Order: sequence, then structure tokens, then C-alpha cells
Amino acid sequence: MAWFGKSKEQEKLTFQAFIDILGANNQDVVIREINVSGDPRFKAHICFVDGLVNYQALSESVLKPFQQELVFDEIKDPHELFTAMMEGAVYHTFAKRRNTMDDILTDVLGGSMALFLEKVTDEVLTFEARSFPTRSVEQPSDENVLKGSKSGFVESIRSNTVQIRRKIQSPNLRLEAGKIGQRTHTSLVICYIEGLTNPKLVQTVRERLAAIDVDGVLTTAVIEENIVEHKYLPFPQVMITERPDNFCGKLLDGQVGIIIDELPTAFIVPGTMTQFIRAPEDYANNFWIASMIILLRYLAIFVTLLFPAFYIALTTFHQEMIPTELAISIMKSKMGVPFPSFAEVILMLLAFDMLMEAGLRLPQNMGQTVSIVGALIVGQAAVDAQIVSPAMVIVIATTAITSFVIPNQDFTNALRLWRFIFVVLASLGGLMLLFFGVLVLFYILCTVESFGVPYLSPYVAANSEEIIPDTMIRLPIWMQKFRPRAFNAQDKRKQK
Repeated sequence: MAWFGKSKEQEKLTFQAFIDILGANNQDVVIREINVSGDPRFKAHICFVDGLVNYQALSESVLKPFQQELVFDEIKDPHELFTAMMEGAVYHTFAKRRNTMDDILTDVLGGSMALFLEKVTDEVLTFEARSFPTRSVEQPSDENVLKGSKSGFVESIRSNTVQIRRKIQSPNLRLEAGKIGQRTHTSLVICYIEGLTNPKLVQTVRERLAAIDVDGVLTTAVIEENIVEHKYLPFPQVMITERPDNFCGKLLDGQVGIIIDELPTAFIVPGTMTQFIRAPEDYANNFWIASMIILLRYLAIFVTLLFPAFYIALTTFHQEMIPTELAISIMKSKMGVPFPSFAEVILMLLAFDMLMEAGLRLPQNMGQTVSIVGALIVGQAAVDAQIVSPAMVIVIATTAITSFVIPNQDFTNALRLWRFIFVVLASLGGLMLLFFGVLVLFYILCTVESFGVPYLSPYVAANSEEIIPDTMIRLPIWMQKFRPRAFNAQDKRKQK
């Protein structure tokens, strides 16, 4: 991308051309005119963005040597001046010679100082000295840590790569830098382990990121929705995490990670359903406990997805399937309620989703108050007023509780959407349409691939020996000899 219409061969790297592009009225742009070594023949301009650079470091390692180093007194050619600076006449180690306006603007807006010599129009020297406010490393806010590292990703891309390097101290760890966004020029890093990760997967990630043509990257959806194959599928196809330990664990399995500057989260591709059901603590707890919790999550998925629709189908179309005593109890609880079961379920599900959104959008100290008022006071008042039946409150409460068992919120949101679809189908045709909807959902998930990996892997893959130990339960660590075959890692074995 060029900043203006001239080709790189026609560009003249003058200070005035630079200011014409950047704008002379920017309050945070600092411009100074200096003479290198006090010699008027070497008249120069320096420019940097206030707040993005460490001015004291630039003064000590760049500006002071300009005036004090004797080597500059012996230089006659302006081009030799740049050569002397690159060879140690200044004490700065991050000096770069730039010969395009794009590179100069990228450096200055990224936290560098540019040095323009009036008699040199084919190159400019930039000195990197980034220094801007960043949030300190803290515990992740959306992913609770029970056993494991308490550090989480922050908005600074360099802080995030440092955390990854500390956890994977391997010379084969690759961190490929890039830019995305026509106007924001947001930095990104592609992370993988060379010799372990499938090169085809890495190349696919590169190509899809390079194909993104947007103004800027300010949210995770800009990346996620542009790199997935099935753009209309509500289920997540890319895992987003705030935890460096989870991120590094996926890299060691043969997956590829993406870190975006100014976003306190990282992407992991490809994403499969089994990964969204598992949590990092599954590998920290005892394998018996972890296996029990994993099985509990699978049960929670079926309950939160089908329980309201199943209740409607039984009470509306298939009353003969309900035990007599239970049917009498349900009918007693519905006496005086003016709405049918379908209307009750829709009303309660909408009320629950509104309470969820209210708790998320309000300040943290008020969110719990709203949940208590909505769940206890309003819910009890609705039962007493015979707007909804107590049985319906139990159904919706059970559905809500089981949805919280699933560790990934994006996957839970997809289940919430399909839950409404199943409720509508059950109200129209009972169990027959409900089971038809379940078959449609399974068909969709079975045909979906994420970066060439089946979404329901290993259930729909040929690796039948992985179905039980890698999905339904968690084997002891010492028995997990191989990496998941779905990612086709070059190094299949992870321990002897």
C-alpha cells in the first residue's frame, strides 16, 4: 500500500514531503531542526510522536552524540554521515536506513524518531525507542484460573510474545511479524513451532491473513470472521483465549497462534468442538476428576440445548409419555397460568438472556444486584402472579445452570441460538420435528471443516482410537504419548 500516488522510484524523501503526508498541525508530532556536530552543512530535521518514544533515551543515545562525537567533524559527504551513524557513531542499537516513505511513516507512527538530512533525498535514518503506557500483566478476567499461571495477555504485543517465549524456550519457536489494516496498520504475530506444526497449515494462515482488506482491526471479529471458511455458522471456528499457558499448550499440539497488537486476547487455529469443551484445568486436575468433569460437560450440552424443547414437546404433544404422578404435578403447577408452554418458555428464555446482558453491560458492582433482583424477586413475583408456572422456572433454571458449565462463552452463545430454534420446532411438531432439527444440526457440524480439520474431529475422522481417550475422558499424562492426529503435526510423538 502506498501513502500517495507516486511510485517508489519517484519518491523524494524530503522532510517537507513527509510533513505534507503526516500533517503539520498534529499536536503530538514533535519537530526539531538541528545541525549535526554544529556544522551548518549538515542541517537536519528530526521528527517523532510525543508519547510513543522515550525522549530521554533518544537524547542520551542519539541527540547528544550528534553534537559531541568527533567522528562527524571528519565527514564531508552527507551520505557518509548515515554510514557513520550505522557503524556506531551514535549509541543507539535500533537504527535503520529507510528508502521509502511507507517505511518511514510506519516507523515514526510505531514509536521511532526519523532523521532527515536536507542534502539527502534518497534515504532517511530512523531510531526505534518505543515507550508508551501499557497495562501490567494481570490474571485473565474472562477465564478463571484454578491451577496454573495467573498471568494473562495484555494489549502490548511485545509483552505477549515475551510471555510465550518464557513458556516455550525453544529455538524452533517462530514469531512472524506482519501488518494488517489499511489505515490502522495494526501489528500482528503468527506463532508456530517449526518442525512440529504442519507447514500447509502455517501457509494457509498466512494467505488468509494477507487476503484481509479492511480499514482497521479494533475487535477480534475482524480477524475471526475473515479467516474462517463457514462465515454463516454460529459455532466458533477459531479459539480465542486470554491465557498464555492455554495458548502455548495448543502450539505444542501442532496448532497455529495469532497475536494482534492492542487486543488482550490471542487466536488459535484450527478450532474444533472438543477444544471448546475442554479447559486448561483438565490437565491440572487428577485424571479421574478431570474425566468426570468432561463427561459432565457433555451432559450439560445436551441439557442446555434440548431440555426446554423436550419439555414443550412432552407437555404439548406427548402427554402419554409423562409418568402419571409427574403429569398431575405439572398440570397442578400450570393451573391459572394463561399462557401455553411455548409462550412460557420463550418468555423465560428471553428474560434470562436479558438478565445475562444486563449483568455484562452494567458496572461490575451493579451486575450482581441485577441478577439477584431479576432471578429472585421478579421470578418469584411472576410465579405468584401465575404468569409462569413453577415447573417452567425449574426447567429454565436448569437450562441456565448447565450453560455455565461449558468453559467457552462463544460456544455457549451458539447453543443459546440453536436452543431457540429447537423450541420453535418442538412447539410446531413435537418430538418428530425436534429430532429432525437435531439431525440437521449434526449434519451441519459433520460437514464443517476449520482450516482443513473436521470440526467434530476425531468423531468424524478415521482416528477411532482417539475418540474415548482424547475427547470423552482424560487419560493420565504419562499415557498421552502422541499429539492429536487431526492437526497432522510433523512430530507425532510428544513424549516417550
